[in-house]
Amino acid sequence: MSDEEKIKVIQVGIGGYGGWYLGHLFLAKDFEGERNWEFVAGVDPRPESSNHYQSMLDQGIPVYADLSEALEKHSADLIIICTPIHTHLPLTKLALESGANVLLEKPLCGSVAEADALQEAEDAVDGFVAIGFQWHYAQATQDLLADIRAGVLGKLQSVKTVALWPRNHTYYGRAGWAGARQTPDGIPVFDSPAMNACSHYLYYQLLIIGGGEAASAELSDARLMRANDIENNDTTAIAYKSGDVDGLFITSHSIEKRTGPHGEYVFENATITLDEAQCLRAEFNNGETKTYGVPEAGRQKIEACFDQIRGKESIQCRIADARKHIELIEQLKDVPITEAPSDRVEKNEEATWVSGLYDELLAAYEQGELPDF
Repeated sequence: MSDEEKIKVIQVGIGGYGGWYLGHLFLAKDFEGERNWEFVAGVDPRPESSNHYQSMLDQGIPVYADLSEALEKHSADLIIICTPIHTHLPLTKLALESGANVLLEKPLCGSVAEADALQEAEDAVDGFVAIGFQWHYAQATQDLLADIRAGVLGKLQSVKTVALWPRNHTYYGRAGWAGARQTPDGIPVFDSPAMNACSHYLYYQLLIIGGGEAASAELSDARLMRANDIENNDTTAIAYKSGDVDGLFITSHSIEKRTGPHGEYVFENATITLDEAQCLRAEFNNGETKTYGVPEAGRQKIEACFDQIRGKESIQCRIADARKHIELIEQLKDVPITEAPSDRVEKNEEATWVSGLYDELLAAYEQGELPDF
């Protein structure tokens, strides 16, 4: 496709995280640069729940109840999918079969089997599937990965991350699959902090370990706990090995206040920290320092897809990368879930949390070990 041709975009899912795309990209009045794309349609079975629905109608952008209906009336070069986990496989297959490329929001899917089916669907067509782990696309990330590959930091020894993000009753009540292991008809979702809301930071560990392509990991030990009235866990703490690298990841929704992600990636020659401002910094053993910056990349993942459609070199988080995250999550399925101690569970009209858990999880992170529950 030439630079002069406009890339046609359809977005599936205009509420929730899909609203971020609309508010900051496709409907943003202050969008920088020439708009060499055209937003041709939105898709959502409940469009009125989106804060941007009326704005789309005002701009003459049609919204359809399902993707099949939209594709009957419009062609697309890129279809963005921001929908629940269990819909990712059928929607991606339909989008690819229509001749479009796909930007699929994280997480990839609900199981390794679905990940393989997604890969087969991509392999069967000329189009591509990019995954929306946006930190993968950030310049700060690419600079860090370049130093890793060049041997500047030495051999990686360990990674650890903590992300404590409270979630309320509305979050768990928004859909039947929220906090569930599978949908009522048996489609896997395994919804948990590590699978969904904080999946980005677990994936980022695997990306750093792999030095540019996400690495596989084997679960060493895990602690899963549940305080909310859900099927799956709302606190996830895992220890794993990836080659010679030790990994620790701690995350929870059943805490009363938010912090993180905080990260520490220990190399032979330097320690990389991810601070409260989400800035990546290196402190070398010889006393030198280097700031990589904040690995946030909103528009970059869109622009990377646009570049690839136009035949230009671009950074891509692909199915094979995101599959590594699902591989690790799937290893948790046989780990028993501990019920939070009833005398420590606190609840009000808005949320449920475990008293003292916030401090316990932070202490475990600082000590580099799993929490004791």
